Amino acid sequence: RISHASNDEALREMKVELIDRFGLLPPATENLFAAVSYKQTCTELGIERLEVNAAGGRVLFSDKPTINTAALITMIQTQPKLYKFDGQKILRFSFPDESQVEPAAGLKFLDQLLQTLAIKDQ
Repeated sequence: RISHASNDEALREMKVELIDRFGLLPPATENLFAAVSYKQTCTELGIERLEVNAAGGRVLFSDKPTINTAALITMIQTQPKLYKFDGQKILRFSFPDESQVEPAAGLKFLDQLLQTLAIKDQ
């Protein structure tokens, strides 16, 4: 049921329902909700695949992504140690200090990346 939620509001309602029924959610369930939310965001932005590991990750864009291209170019130009293109459709990213990335910090970085890509061009 969680993976078929149509948007973040539906996910939030399911989460509230589970908390009402079972109490606080275990970390694994919280991670499941986060993964489904990332999947929805990626689909909306035209991201075919998002891979993350302890050091960073990569974003594989579709042929016609619906992202803020100006923000993407600015990120690459102003932070070349964090972001770089690998071919035409792959953005590679590194965490700012890979030796000290906690899971929560990695998720925060990923949230900021997706939010930046989602901001529509002015």
